[in-house]
Amino acid sequence: MYYPILKNKTNEMLALENVKSHNFIPIIELVSANRMKYDEAKKIFEKIKHENTIMIDIPNYMNNKVIDKYDLIDPRNRIDFFVNFKKEYNNNMIPILSFYYTDNMKKSIKDNITVLNGLLNEFDEIGIRILTDKTFKKDDIEILENIDIFMNGILKKIYIILEFSQSTVNELKYFFDNFEIDKFKKVIVTGEIHTADSFLENDELQCTLFKNKLLDLVHLLKEKYSSKQIEYGDYTVVDKINQFEDEVREGPVFYVPFLRWTTKHGDICKYTAQTVGNMEQYKDLCKLIIKHPDFDQNHCSTCKDIYTLANGGDINYKAGGTWKHRMITHHITTMADYLD
Repeated sequence: MYYPILKNKTNEMLALENVKSHNFIPIIELVSANRMKYDEAKKIFEKIKHENTIMIDIPNYMNNKVIDKYDLIDPRNRIDFFVNFKKEYNNNMIPILSFYYTDNMKKSIKDNITVLNGLLNEFDEIGIRILTDKTFKKDDIEILENIDIFMNGILKKIYIILEFSQSTVNELKYFFDNFEIDKFKKVIVTGEIHTADSFLENDELQCTLFKNKLLDLVHLLKEKYSSKQIEYGDYTVVDKINQFEDEVREGPVFYVPFLRWTTKHGDICKYTAQTVGNMEQYKDLCKLIIKHPDFDQNHCSTCKDIYTLANGGDINYKAGGTWKHRMITHHITTMADYLD
C-alpha cells in the first residue's frame, strides 16, 4: 500500500480525481482555512469516499491557520472536529493525531493523551504522526514514549506515520530500536524525494534525476527488521513547504517551466525549460519525457496528455497548476502500481 501526503489545495485535490488505482491511502493535510479551497476539497472527498479510505491530519508544522480558526489546541475541539468532519465529508476517514504543544510539557502530554483516548472512542483506527525532522519537531518521540504505557491492547488500531529526512537518521534508528513496531497496525515511513542530497544531472535523459533514497530506506528497514508492517509514503512531486506559501503576490508570476515526472522505480526526473515565462516550452519538455525508456502513453491520463502534446495535439498546457496536478496524478499512479 502507498501513502501519498497531499494538502487541501486545489491542484493536489484535483490530482486525486484522475487516479484509477486503489492501492493507496491518501494522507490529506488540512492546512488551508480558505473557504473556497475547503469546499473544493469537500467535492473531492465526496467523489472518493466510496472508493478509498482517506487519512486526515491537521499538522502543526506550518503555522497552520486551520488550528487557529477552529481553536484546535483545545483537546475537546480537536476530537469534535474529526468526528464532525467524518460525518460531513467521509465515512471512511482515519484521523491522524499530530501532537500539539503548550508551554508546559506535562500539560502537553496530558492534552495529547486526552485527544488520543477521545479518538479511539470514536474511530476504529487512528494515526499518530511523528515529525522527526529537527526543523519542525518539538518533542514528538518523548510524548509517544509517555503515552506508550496507555496503549496496551489498542496498538493494532494505530498507524504510526514517521517523518524522515537525511538529517534525522539517528531519530529514525531510535524509534525502530525502542518501539515494538509489529504491535502497531502499520508504521509508515514518509518524507520528500527530491532533496538536495538525492539529485544528479543525467545528460542522456536531459533531466535532473532525483534518486528515491526514501524508497531504498523503506526496503532496507523491511529487510533489517523483518517486518511486513513497514510501509512507504511521500509528498509526491511537490515540496513539503511551498516557499511562496505565506507571500502576498500581486500580478502575474513568471517562472521557468518545469515538469517532475516519476519513473517506474519511483525516481523523479525533473525536466526544466530554458527561459522564464515561455509556456510554449511545455511542449518541448513533453517531447523529452516521451523519450524516457519508462514512458508508456497508456499508463495514466497524464501520460496520455504528455503524448498528445508532444505530438502536436490540442490540450490545455500553458498553466503551471494544470501540470502540477497532472504530475501528482502520474506519481500516485506509479507508486501505487510499484508498491502493489
